[in-house]
Amino acid sequence: MYFLDTSVFIWTEVIISSDSEKPTPRAGMSLTNIEDKLVLFGGSGHSALCYNDLQIYDPVMNKWTLVQSNNMELEADRPHPRAGHSANLCGNFLYIIGGSYGPNYL
Repeated sequence: MYFLDTSVFIWTEVIISSDSEKPTPRAGMSLTNIEDKLVLFGGSGHSALCYNDLQIYDPVMNKWTLVQSNNMELEADRPHPRAGHSANLCGNFLYIIGGSYGPNYL
């Protein structure tokens, strides 16, 4: 991961804290800024495996956190795995739309 300091247009690689569990390598995910944290959803990895995980990067703590619920009903409501989707924040709601998983277009 890199960030661009837009005041001077200099790129810097982000070296993630060693005690942080980083997301698996992936493409086609969404990354949304919510309250100065970055929220990653979905994407695809090796062998076109798609994810529906939700992970949050806190730049102050320099740490990734996997968001999981102990409530199986809430987990069942999670969107289907996908890559190539769009995510947009509207008020307190993050909307996920589109994307695909293999031959399944959402």
